[in-house]
Amino acid sequence: MRADQHIDEIEALRREKRDLQLHNCELEVQIQDAAHSIEGFSAAIEKLEDGYKTKEETWKRQIADLQQECDGLARTNRQLQDKVAQGDHVKD
Repeated sequence: MRADQHIDEIEALRREKRDLQLHNCELEVQIQDAAHSIEGFSAAIEKLEDGYKTKEETWKRQIADLQQECDGLARTNRQLQDKVAQGDHVKD
Protein backbone atom coordinates (compact mmCIF):
# COMPACT_ATOMS: atom_id res chain seq x y z
CA MET A 1 0.00 0.00 0.00
CA ARG A 2 2.84 2.32 0.70
CA ALA A 3 4.26 1.81 -2.80
CA ASP A 4 0.90 2.78 -4.34
CA GLN A 5 0.76 5.81 -2.08
CA HIS A 6 4.26 6.89 -3.15
CA ILE A 7 3.38 6.40 -6.82
CA ASP A 8 0.24 8.54 -6.38
CA GLU A 9 2.26 11.25 -4.63
CA ILE A 10 4.89 11.16 -7.37
CA GLU A 11 2.20 11.44 -10.07
CA ALA A 12 0.52 14.30 -8.20
CA LEU A 13 3.86 16.11 -7.93
CA ARG A 14 4.54 15.54 -11.64
CA ARG A 15 1.11 16.97 -12.55
CA GLU A 16 1.71 19.94 -10.28
CA LYS A 17 5.14 20.46 -11.86
CA ARG A 18 3.62 20.37 -15.39
CA ASP A 19 0.88 22.79 -14.31
CA LEU A 20 3.45 25.14 -12.81
CA GLN A 21 5.64 24.92 -15.92
CA LEU A 22 2.63 25.71 -18.11
CA HIS A 23 1.66 28.61 -15.87
CA ASN A 24 5.28 29.82 -16.00
CA CYS A 25 5.19 29.78 -19.80
CA GLU A 26 1.91 31.70 -19.82
CA LEU A 27 3.40 34.29 -17.47
CA GLU A 28 6.50 34.63 -19.66
CA VAL A 29 4.29 35.29 -22.68
CA GLN A 30 2.32 37.90 -20.73
CA ILE A 31 5.56 39.55 -19.61
CA GLN A 32 6.83 39.64 -23.20
CA ASP A 33 3.52 41.12 -24.39
CA ALA A 34 3.69 43.75 -21.66
CA ALA A 35 7.30 44.57 -22.57
CA HIS A 36 6.33 44.98 -26.24
CA SER A 37 3.42 47.22 -25.24
CA ILE A 38 5.72 49.34 -23.09
CA GLU A 39 8.20 49.63 -25.97
CA GLY A 40 5.36 50.66 -28.26
CA PHE A 41 4.11 53.25 -25.79
CA SER A 42 7.63 54.58 -25.32
CA ALA A 43 8.10 54.94 -29.06
CA ALA A 44 4.74 56.70 -29.39
CA ILE A 45 5.60 59.08 -26.54
CA GLU A 46 8.97 59.88 -28.14
CA LYS A 47 7.23 60.67 -31.44
CA LEU A 48 4.77 62.95 -29.65
CA GLU A 49 7.60 64.71 -27.82
CA ASP A 50 9.50 65.20 -31.07
CA GLY A 51 6.35 66.55 -32.69
CA TYR A 52 5.78 69.00 -29.85
CA LYS A 53 9.42 70.14 -29.97
CA THR A 54 9.10 70.75 -33.70
CA LYS A 55 5.85 72.66 -33.22
CA GLU A 56 7.36 74.70 -30.39
CA GLU A 57 10.34 75.65 -32.56
CA THR A 58 7.97 76.61 -35.39
CA TRP A 59 5.84 78.70 -33.02
CA LYS A 60 8.92 80.47 -31.66
CA ARG A 61 10.06 81.31 -35.20
CA GLN A 62 6.58 82.53 -36.11
CA ILE A 63 6.39 84.66 -32.97
CA ALA A 64 9.82 86.16 -33.71
CA ASP A 65 8.75 86.91 -37.30
CA LEU A 66 5.50 88.49 -36.13
CA GLN A 67 7.38 90.52 -33.52
CA GLN A 68 9.73 91.86 -36.21
CA GLU A 69 6.77 92.66 -38.43
CA CYS A 70 4.99 94.44 -35.55
CA ASP A 71 8.15 96.41 -34.73
CA GLY A 72 8.43 97.45 -38.38
CA LEU A 73 4.77 98.47 -38.51
CA ALA A 74 5.17 100.46 -35.28
CA ARG A 75 8.17 102.33 -36.79
CA THR A 76 6.23 103.02 -39.97
CA ASN A 77 3.25 104.20 -37.91
CA ARG A 78 5.45 106.59 -35.89
CA GLN A 79 7.02 107.94 -39.09
CA LEU A 80 3.59 108.52 -40.61
CA GLN A 81 2.37 110.21 -37.43
CA ASP A 82 5.44 112.46 -37.49
CA LYS A 83 4.76 113.39 -41.13
CA VAL A 84 1.10 114.12 -40.33
CA ALA A 85 2.13 116.22 -37.34
CA GLN A 86 4.65 118.13 -39.48
CA GLY A 87 1.97 118.69 -42.11
CA ASP A 88 -0.38 120.06 -39.45
CA HIS A 89 2.31 122.49 -38.27
CA VAL A 90 2.87 123.70 -41.83
CA LYS A 91 -0.87 124.42 -42.20
CA ASP A 92 -0.97 126.46 -38.99
